[in-house]
Amino acid sequence: MTNQLTNYIPGVCNINPVEIRRRRQAGHIGLVLSVVVIVGLIALHTPWYLRLVAFLPLFLSATGYLQARHKFCVGYASAGMQHADDDSAALKIDDASMRKADTLKARMINLQAFLITAVITGLIALLPL
Repeated sequence: MTNQLTNYIPGVCNINPVEIRRRRQAGHIGLVLSVVVIVGLIALHTPWYLRLVAFLPLFLSATGYLQARHKFCVGYASAGMQHADDDSAALKIDDASMRKADTLKARMINLQAFLITAVITGLIALLPL
């Protein structure tokens, strides 16, 4: 990555407003899918273990919303990239300390998404039908 002025802040912000909007849209899509899946599972009176399927769209939703909120893409972090500037393509991050900060932030977002999703999925699985 070149040493030019950038909106990228390691471990804090690695995406621009357009990318943030995409993450928020992914959250919306995941939420709609979650509602459809959950309503369907409840309407069909599925056993608790089949309701665990709701984990997948719920995780998509949680991940999308968390990435938008944090202005941070876990995919870019995993690839060692950033796309924080409006007028550029995604850029490779060469500095090891920057990549480490991004990796830690990505892990934190993934952990938060997992915990949120696990709690909601657990509650759905425990619903008496």
